[in-house]
Amino acid sequence: MRVAFTLADPAAHWTGGHSYLRNCFQVLRRFQCERVTPVLFAGPSVPSDDLEPFAAALDEPILKPSWLDDRRRKSRLRQALFTGIDSEALESFRAAKIDVVFEASEFFGWRFPMPVLTWIADFQSHHLPEYFPWQTRWRTYLGRRMQLVGHRHILLSSQSARHDYEKFYPGGKGRSTVVPFALEPEAIALPPGDLVERYHLSERFVFLPNQFWRHKNHALVVDALPEVLATIPDFVVLSCGSPSDHRNPGHFQALQSRIDEQGLTDRFRLLGMIPRADLIGLMQRAVALLNPSFFEGWSTTVEEAKALGVPLVLSSLDVHREQAGDTAIYFDPDCVSSITRALIDAWSLPTPDAQRRELALEGAVGRASKYAERMTAAVVAARNSWGARYGDS
Repeated sequence: MRVAFTLADPAAHWTGGHSYLRNCFQVLRRFQCERVTPVLFAGPSVPSDDLEPFAAALDEPILKPSWLDDRRRKSRLRQALFTGIDSEALESFRAAKIDVVFEASEFFGWRFPMPVLTWIADFQSHHLPEYFPWQTRWRTYLGRRMQLVGHRHILLSSQSARHDYEKFYPGGKGRSTVVPFALEPEAIALPPGDLVERYHLSERFVFLPNQFWRHKNHALVVDALPEVLATIPDFVVLSCGSPSDHRNPGHFQALQSRIDEQGLTDRFRLLGMIPRADLIGLMQRAVALLNPSFFEGWSTTVEEAKALGVPLVLSSLDVHREQAGDTAIYFDPDCVSSITRALIDAWSLPTPDAQRRELALEGAVGRASKYAERMTAAVVAARNSWGARYGDS
């Protein structure tokens, strides 16, 4: 089956989406290469450097159609809404002999005459509407309704997301598949590299690799640090990720000011965007992986830490508990004293030994194989549900 994927935005604008797709291609190539062939359609605004990791994970050349130009997005969306079909996308997919279309950041129309598997990463705008402009919220809600009208098969990454989907869109019951994503083990089993001098590393540190978006809740960590440092004077948090929050443009600067005002620049270190290999290397060296987020779909960084055997310190979200089970230290994301206790407890955890890392990697291989199998089944389900409704022609 040839499956079309689209990538219209640069990595800096959609880091999570880039990671999700790249990993999906890597896992499918390793475990399901005879059944599923991903075909990537990339937009002109995606830099060639962003596309290199995708090219290495694909057997087919990346296609670069002009219709994915960001300047044409609004006109294409209007056509998809009013006529029901994004005709340029349809023509392009048919020319590439696509069997199923994977729909994420695009909408191809409620009458789109091909099988479509729609990935909904999460329902954050429903749970945290105050973090979104009203136009964005209503565009999201309208899009979800149109997906129901268009009889999409919906791909979700967690049972928590399925619960949300059926709560907010009860008409979608029975039309979704839950596929928790897992990581290609070889992509994360990288040598640590010479990172000590490059990042002026302390011997011990907690690692927080999240985009600097408001809902990621970095501010809670900043507020907890003075109390943590009173008990552990050499405590350090390293944090990396994109500083751009398009919904709250001043957020990163406000966070920097908060850190400066409390005199924590040496204890809460902001690294910005770093190469993926460095991210994995820092994670391998960390005392623990920290994710204080108010909301997650299915966390890539949690999956990476699990595969490396790194201890987890996570906000007590349902999806975090679903993803990490009883292997993590949890805390209330609204409570400074709760995260303070969690960080102090994490600092005393033993460094993972070779045996723990080996077992973690074996577990990652099993999860990746299962993910590829389930993703393939979701593609088949989308194709079959389309065929049952409209006929295979």
